[in-house]
Amino acid sequence: MINKGENMYSNKNILFSTDGILGYKESVQKELEKRFQYVEYIEKDIHQDCKKDIFYKILRESSKKLSENSILKKVYRKYQKKYIDKLMDNFTKKFDYFFVIAGQEFSKEFIKELRKRNQGIKCIFFLWDSLDKTALKNSAFEYDYIFSFDKEDCKKYNFIFRESFYIEEYQRNVPKYNEKKYDIYYLGALRDKERYDIVKEFKKYAQKYNLTTFFRVVYNKKTIKILSKEKLEDFLSTQKIDYQKNREILKNSKVVLDLSTKGQNGLTLRVPESIAAGVKIITNNEDIKNYDFYNEKNIKIIKKIKDIEKIEIEFFKEPFVKIEQEIKERYSTEGFIDEILNKINFYEKKQEKI
Repeated sequence: MINKGENMYSNKNILFSTDGILGYKESVQKELEKRFQYVEYIEKDIHQDCKKDIFYKILRESSKKLSENSILKKVYRKYQKKYIDKLMDNFTKKFDYFFVIAGQEFSKEFIKELRKRNQGIKCIFFLWDSLDKTALKNSAFEYDYIFSFDKEDCKKYNFIFRESFYIEEYQRNVPKYNEKKYDIYYLGALRDKERYDIVKEFKKYAQKYNLTTFFRVVYNKKTIKILSKEKLEDFLSTQKIDYQKNREILKNSKVVLDLSTKGQNGLTLRVPESIAAGVKIITNNEDIKNYDFYNEKNIKIIKKIKDIEKIEIEFFKEPFVKIEQEIKERYSTEGFIDEILNKINFYEKKQEKI
């Protein structure tokens, strides 16, 4: 998408960090390296030696709820700076941009020191979780540009809207639609009884129409109490599925069940991943109909449990309707990076005119 000869970032250096999801770091780094002179990855905001420092750990935990003016908090900040400095002393380049995609929180102290050592650096943050549902809000507003997948967060906090993206692995070695192993796939954590009841109802639906399924609802000692009076279904498990296996099952499925949590307005990662793999979607997120890739032949919306029995069996039998290539590419890593950088360039030029 980007022409290297016209690339305004080709003489710039960027420091970046991503969520730890398998494949995302490599995909983002590959696209950044096409555009920037120098790219460096950073996993955390503090030197790894702090893990061995018992005194530091005690200070960190003890000072969490204390005010910044407390003596203990000031001692902690002193130790924190020591490890931040040690980390930054390893950098061999000056950076023009710092780009964080979800995941790891970078403290206010880290960002302030980064700005001090890299005059004029622009800090960019992309959220693929609703802000109020994460611990990231403690430092989110330290960034110059904050992008979010959540339209409501964008309205509430004046963030810049941008959807999540898929990595190229979701387009590789995808079986033909009629050769896929599963008719419907669902993987998720047990968060509330409604989610359990929806999966339970889909199990009945699948049995009625002789559909092949892969359902996994993961629980722990705390969340299983939600179902204290229920007869437990066989799709419940304490065993998680690793990201690579999840990806392969998704590619081998005709339809994926996507259930958003209460209060979440943005689309889950499963949506762009499904688009890439040519997998149909059944979701409780009504806002999906307002996205450019929406096609009722590929996507069904369920507002309540009773809507499940109204889904025509043909939805599982008829193949996925291809999405326009231009639209599909917007949700790729390449499309994501291009749009982020283009919007930053737009806002920077706008600032120059003021």
